[in-house]
Formats: sequence, structure tokens, C-alpha cells
Amino acid sequence: MDTMFGLINLSLAKLLHNDHIEAHVAIDRALKAAPPQYIKHCLSEHAVFLLNHEPKLRKDAPVSEKLKILNDYLNDVQALPVCEPLSRRFIDNIEKPKVQQLISSILSPVSSDFSLVNFVLEVWHGPSLLPPKSNQPKELVDFVEAILEMVPSNYPLALSVCKLLCRGYSSINVTSDSVLYWACSILVNAIFHAIPVPPELVWVEAAGILSGISGIEFISDRFYKKALSAYPFSMKLWSCYYNLSKSRGYVSTVIQKARERGIEVG
Repeated sequence: MDTMFGLINLSLAKLLHNDHIEAHVAIDRALKAAPPQYIKHCLSEHAVFLLNHEPKLRKDAPVSEKLKILNDYLNDVQALPVCEPLSRRFIDNIEKPKVQQLISSILSPVSSDFSLVNFVLEVWHGPSLLPPKSNQPKELVDFVEAILEMVPSNYPLALSVCKLLCRGYSSINVTSDSVLYWACSILVNAIFHAIPVPPELVWVEAAGILSGISGIEFISDRFYKKALSAYPFSMKLWSCYYNLSKSRGYVSTVIQKARERGIEVG
């Protein structure tokens, strides 16, 4: 820890003397020296340094440069020692193979953590996580698809994309329907990929977004089937599903299914 903070301070001192090369060397060394519990703090310092002093990250820089840096960050973090979860040790100590297999199938592996990627994206772009100049459909799609390829369960990013498009994306006109369909699709897929299951609030927020977009019936059907399987007693989700059914012509079916769960809607 002392080494990491010492190198960060050295980097700042070099910057004060306009020695960007040595400052870069020092902040790189600080990141490599960062202990696991301080990795995010050091990543923040490193990401800010690159944003302000790295020519590759200028405002007009190609998205590929940022993606390369994000990949490097992920590789650095994945190389750190990780504490083995108690549940896994418990599984390994089960003597009966059939019982071990059963428990292992129940305790599925955790999906890739998107928090690190989003942490860096927020440092670079603010709470939206999106580049300010993603004002063309192709730029937006390419950037988001590349991030989701790294971490398929990144539903906060997908939510941010949907909110941006639903507010009225100024540069998207002719292709608005296709881009909205894409955004809804990546949102649902990201939520489905997440392990453990995202909180109920995430599903409800996604339901609210989907309800305001037409032409996505297939996506909505997939979503509610999964959502009500994950949270079968969620009054908010059943209410969203009921409101959707009023425009789709199967209100009675939804009311009946809700009653089977002891929930009254309508």
C-alpha cells in the first residue's frame, strides 16, 4: 500500500514538473503495486491520468484505443490472487459424488464482474458510462457491443443506453426503430446473463423501459417469462405485465396467473 501511494505521489510530482513520461512510468508502477483492496482507487488515478495526458485518449480518439485499455485493466485485475469462496470449498469437501454434483449445479458460477469496467467508464464519461460523442448509431452500437463482449452481464450499461435512446437521441431518425429494438434486446440479454440474478428493482426498471416501446413483443414475452420466474411474487412486475397485457389482448390470462401466486392485479 505504501509503495502504491508513494508512486502515485511521485507521478503527481513529475506532472508538476511537466515530465509526462516519468509520470506515466510512475503511475504504471503504482497500478502494478496496488494491493487488491486498493485496486479501484489506483485504477481511478490511472484512468484519470490517461484521460488527461495520454494522446491515444483524446476526444477524437478511436473507440478501439479505450477498449484496449479496458482489456488491459481487466487482465491486470484477473491476475490478482482471488479468495476462494467458502461455498466452493464446501462443494469440494463433499464425499458423495451425486450430492456434490447436485450442489454444484445449484451454486452456479458467478458471471463476470462488470463493476470494474463501469468504474473506469464513469471516470472517463460520467454517470452515463457512454462517450459524449457517440452521436451516430454505428458508433454507439460498436462501442456498446464491444463492452458487452468483455462483460455480457453489464446491464447497467444497457440500461443507460436504453434511457439515452428513450429520451430522444438527436441523431437517430430513420433507424430509430431498429436501434431501439437492438437496445431492448441487449438489455434483456444482459440481465439474463447476470449471475446471481439481478435485484428486483433492475427487472422493474427494465419493464418500465420495455413498456414504452412498440414493436418488441417477442423481447417483452421473453423478458416477462424470465422475470416472473425469478420473482414470482413481485407485485410491481405483475402490475407491469398486467398493463402490457391490456394492449396485447390477454388480460384474463395474466390475471389468472397472478392469482395462482396469490396476487391480485387490475
